Amino acid sequence: MGSVREAWRGARDAWKRRSGAMEKARYAWHVARLAASELASAVGMAPYAARAWWDREACDAGRLRWRGRRVRVWKGAPYAGESRMQRLDVYLPTERNDVEGSTTSKKRPAALFVHGGTWSSGCAWHYAPMARRWAEQGVVAAVADYRLYPNATVEDMTQDVLSAMRWIVENAIEIGADPERVAVVGHSAGAHLVAKALLLWDERTKATEDRTKRQKMETNRPSLFVGLAGVYDVQKHYEYEAERNVHELSTMARAMGGPSNFKKHSPALHVMDVWKEHFRNAAPHPRPSDRDVRPVQAPGRKLKLFGDGIAARIGSVHSLHSADVVLPEEPLLRFPPTVLAASFKDVVVPWYQSAEFAFHLHRAGIPTRQLVYDNVGHGNFVVDWWSGSSAEELPHHSRDLLALLQEGAW
Repeated sequence: MGSVREAWRGARDAWKRRSGAMEKARYAWHVARLAASELASAVGMAPYAARAWWDREACDAGRLRWRGRRVRVWKGAPYAGESRMQRLDVYLPTERNDVEGSTTSKKRPAALFVHGGTWSSGCAWHYAPMARRWAEQGVVAAVADYRLYPNATVEDMTQDVLSAMRWIVENAIEIGADPERVAVVGHSAGAHLVAKALLLWDERTKATEDRTKRQKMETNRPSLFVGLAGVYDVQKHYEYEAERNVHELSTMARAMGGPSNFKKHSPALHVMDVWKEHFRNAAPHPRPSDRDVRPVQAPGRKLKLFGDGIAARIGSVHSLHSADVVLPEEPLLRFPPTVLAASFKDVVVPWYQSAEFAFHLHRAGIPTRQLVYDNVGHGNFVVDWWSGSSAEELPHHSRDLLALLQEGAW
């Protein structure tokens, strides 16, 4: 309800700024149409919401709760502070024949999921079906709540996400996971916050003078970042929202503290500035001539993913591995290998947000992979986890994500 309340507040303020009865009436009609569309979408999602609630709530009482024979749920594990929003649900795989439900001694891959919701809405239980499917396939899945606008700033949210990432890495062994195979997955605004949290981790690691502490911070970093339809350039996304005439309803600008903070809160622009600063201070590199430019082979990958096909056809692989791109000898950031997924069908966050961020990360020396789909809506990345289906029956984008998490890398 937070995003609805904030959207209404934005619509009311925008309506007051209109001059003249006709302009006010046109804007009111525009808002009414958007509200009707959102209401229809919410009604259509009611069966999914009921299933999500059931997946999480229909469990035995206790700190560790049953969900079927293969998954247990640890509800509300605190990762920081006293706020009820600083909690996460952990879905623990168990062996099929483990009648007592104790976790296996085998170290499994783990994944932390950070939800979206325009920085103002969303709850961990909404993603119970996805987390349960991950756990059924052998991945220790954690879904984090975090403080939201207007009760928290973007800096607060970033700190919460950073604390949740540290928690799952530091407690990996306790929950039956391998601390060296911990992925963090963010969707939409959640992908933005994960990227910011990882950059904050990098800044704090570099600023740490104690060598032992710095090595520990580097070791405890997640091994993989997967961004799903994320916002990485806030200014550019605000312009896109303005083209759709939803910028005054969206919470994004208010959550960022206004346009003056857009650049500060844009991970893509931060990475680009790091790259520019490095080559500004480095010895000059002779620019290759057109005759010398040759495509560079993409690094070998043992995971074949469906999202690679379109990315290759539109030239993403070529742009990331072109000989015309001068790369640093060492990564400029302590940032994990990254996979960024997007879809042409997504009208909420356009695909080029991921494409441009992938390019900036690659230029900074970060192993980066882009996945592109043509028939995946914005929300489908996180709701297309059908109950009772085998992994082979899942949609392509869900199968790709599951494969990445099971491997813990590519």
